[in-house]
Amino acid sequence: MTFVVTENCIKCKYMDCVEVCPVDCFHEGPNFLADNAAPFWLDDDQGLLEIPVTAGFTGILRSYGRFLHPRIGTARLHALRVPALMARSGLLNRVRLTPEGIGIEEAKTLTRTLLGDGQRVFQLSFHSTSLVPGSTQYVRDEGDLSRFIAWLRTYLTFFRAELAGEAATPHQIFRFAAAQSHRHV
Repeated sequence: MTFVVTENCIKCKYMDCVEVCPVDCFHEGPNFLADNAAPFWLDDDQGLLEIPVTAGFTGILRSYGRFLHPRIGTARLHALRVPALMARSGLLNRVRLTPEGIGIEEAKTLTRTLLGDGQRVFQLSFHSTSLVPGSTQYVRDEGDLSRFIAWLRTYLTFFRAELAGEAATPHQIFRFAAAQSHRHV
C-alpha cells in the first residue's frame, strides 16, 4: 500500500490517520507532523521497508526548514514570492530529488547536504509519463524530453563519479537497512 504525506498532513496535528500510516516515519513539531526522508521499517519484524521519496531543505536556514517552510508557504507570502526569494538567496529551499521542476544544481546540493547529514539511500523519482512528450507539464515536447533525459544523465554521472554512489536493487537496499538497524539496536 502506498502512503502519501501531503502538505495538509504536515500542517495537521490530528493523529486519527496515523493509525493506518507508518507511525515511525513521523515526528511532531509545534503545530505539525513531518515525515522522515530515510528508509524505515513499517513493521516490528522488519519485513516491510518504506523508502520515501528523497526530499529535504537546503540553505543556511535548513535546520529550521520544518518550522519555517509552512509559515513562508502561506498564500499571502507565496503571492509575494517569499519562498522563491528565500530559495534564490540561499536561505531556505525545499527540494525533491527529481528532474520535474527541480534544477540540476538544486538536486546536487540536496544530495550533498543529505549525504553530509548521514543519509545513504537516495531515491530519484519522476512520473514515468514524463518520458512521453505531452503527457506531463514537465515534458511538453521533444525538446523538453531531451532536456529531461540530459538532467537524468547529468545527475547520475554526478552521483556515480563525484560521490562514488551506486545504483541498488530493492533487495540490496533491504539488506543495507537490515544491517543498519542491527547496528543501532
